[in-house]
Amino acid sequence: MILFLVVLFIALCIATFLIVKSEQMRRLLSLGEDIWSVTVGGKVYSLDRADTVEKLALGLGKRDSLCETCAMIFVFDEAGVYSFWMKDMRFPIDIAWILDGRIVHLERRVSPERREIFHPTSKASTVLEFNAGSLDSVQLSDRVIFSP
Repeated sequence: MILFLVVLFIALCIATFLIVKSEQMRRLLSLGEDIWSVTVGGKVYSLDRADTVEKLALGLGKRDSLCETCAMIFVFDEAGVYSFWMKDMRFPIDIAWILDGRIVHLERRVSPERREIFHPTSKASTVLEFNAGSLDSVQLSDRVIFSP
């Protein structure tokens, strides 16, 4: 009887964990669904949303290019330290971490050959990836404006 209760307890814990994780993923993927463009440094970029589990993992990887006025957006459920890498990248990019509409961390002209993981210096709720050089005139704490 005790073994049955222990197994039942473990099964309930696992089920609860899976339900919470699936709810978090659903909320993550639904955030930002009305955001279609962003203005950074006075320039407007159309956004490609990382809105599936596959897109979140792949990002701009395996693409040959990104249009000159395009960027990819990653919107997270809550502010945190979200790391990025250049796995399967074929072109250099700029990466901006955003919190409350302001840039909190930048990585510029990141080469696809770089293998390290890029960690922001502070929490962010949104990350944007651009063609390399797009953020050359942008500074930390600059405003970012999202639009439908």
